[in-house]
Amino acid sequence: TWTRADGQPLGESVKVANDENGLAALVFDSTTLTDKCGYIAKATNIVGSVEQKINLDVKEIKPTIVRDLEAAINATKGQPMTLTIEATGNPKPTVKFFRGADELVATEGQIELKESEDGQTFTITILSMQPNHQGEYTATVQNTGGMAKSKKCKVTVTKSPEIIRAPLDLTLAEKSEAVFECEIDAYPAAKVTWIRDGKALTTKEGVEMQAQADKGIYTLRIPQADTTKHMGTIICRAENPIGSIEHPVQLNITTGPTLKAQLKDIEVLRGQDAIFAVDVQGFPIPEIIWTRGDKVLEAENEKISLSEDRKQLTIHNVQIENEDEYNVRIHNEFGEITSKAKLNVLELPEIQPLLEDKNVQIREQTEYSTTITGRPLPEIQWLKNQKPLNASPPHIQIETTEGEVIKTTLRIDNIQSDDDGTYTIRVKNRAGQKESTSKLNVLAKLAFL
Repeated sequence: TWTRADGQPLGESVKVANDENGLAALVFDSTTLTDKCGYIAKATNIVGSVEQKINLDVKEIKPTIVRDLEAAINATKGQPMTLTIEATGNPKPTVKFFRGADELVATEGQIELKESEDGQTFTITILSMQPNHQGEYTATVQNTGGMAKSKKCKVTVTKSPEIIRAPLDLTLAEKSEAVFECEIDAYPAAKVTWIRDGKALTTKEGVEMQAQADKGIYTLRIPQADTTKHMGTIICRAENPIGSIEHPVQLNITTGPTLKAQLKDIEVLRGQDAIFAVDVQGFPIPEIIWTRGDKVLEAENEKISLSEDRKQLTIHNVQIENEDEYNVRIHNEFGEITSKAKLNVLELPEIQPLLEDKNVQIREQTEYSTTITGRPLPEIQWLKNQKPLNASPPHIQIETTEGEVIKTTLRIDNIQSDDDGTYTIRVKNRAGQKESTSKLNVLAKLAFL
């Protein structure tokens, strides 16, 4: 058996090991200064007993830092931050953490200090980091053998903007006061911008902006809300060097519908799409009704489509029969407005038949006849060698008749050699222009000498 000479019980880390050969050993898994003592080994049998005393001397070991503090930590405002240090020593060392010269002690709900079971890892956790927690942190590791100091850890605190309390949507009468307020948590303090239609609101738009950066309170005040200047979606954007965040808020002003611009007449080539669109404001959101004559227009297979908000009417693959006046009626409980526009269908000019080259004997007659179509009916012009050609009866005659189509004839009588050249008919309307050309070759009659 093994016992301590001072009568104290053996420590938890001490074990007695016996083997078959009668060897008895006292084994220490680890030693501390309290293990420094005399130990008595006593062997007993039926004949008698014998004792032997052995003294154990435990030496102190100065602490050694195995894993030091990090050189720098960027903590997030409002979130926990933990510093860790690992050290060994005999006896087991104690650790203290400091911010500057101030020792940090465990405080319920604020600071936690922990030690691992093996007594080598020590941590401090600040449960909610704040800007005043920034600074240089150090640690000391100490036992009776001496003390070791950690390296300095520089701790900074930042936070990307976070919306704690978002601004609320508002519905109010025109010229009433509108106030939007939000609470932003950020470090460094956030810069807040209020944006409408992609542009930051300024005092020029009749608004006031206030910031209590120390409290994170930001306010947009509109003393007299105006439908044109203020109604719609306003974006609250908060940003600092760490990041940014946006939140949309809706300002609805109870008012009859208004149009930023009246419908305009449009011209479309046959086969293309015709689009009528309105930019409407008003609250409650107005109902939009499109009509052609007395007929209300709705989405109709592939011929007519309406946007989801009904602000856009599209007539697909426009034909002549679609040419007409189109109307829009916009109304809510506060009023009604209407607008109308004409759809004109255009067709490119066409020349049928096209002119062909000719060979004509001198003093004979020739003519070019063709039919012109297009919407609107095109203007026509005859040219010779790219210069305007005018009638000069009886030598050159131009006859043109106009109805649903245009028929035109160029006649040249008693052709002479100077009538030789290139003749062109040029036609154009609002849809476009077209030309057809003929080379007229004047041939001299053979003469016998």
